[in-house]
Amino acid sequence: GWARNRVSERHAEALKGCGLYNGLLTLYSWKHTGVCNAYRGGADILWLQKQLRHASLDDTHTYLRSLGLLPPEVPTVRW
Repeated sequence: GWARNRVSERHAEALKGCGLYNGLLTLYSWKHTGVCNAYRGGADILWLQKQLRHASLDDTHTYLRSLGLLPPEVPTVRW
């Protein structure tokens, strides 16, 4: 929507003003960085789940995998 686009535009303007704009940083970049730092700093995964407002711990595991913080899920082998 309009508000989200405007916020993103303002974010890009602020980065340009600081000389940090590279076209890759988004508002979500800050979220991802914060989660990575918290996880690497020893934050409890249930605390992260609450902070991220994930409905399930599986959602949090998937998110952490997407950031490279957890190894890829190994499929279950059925005999």
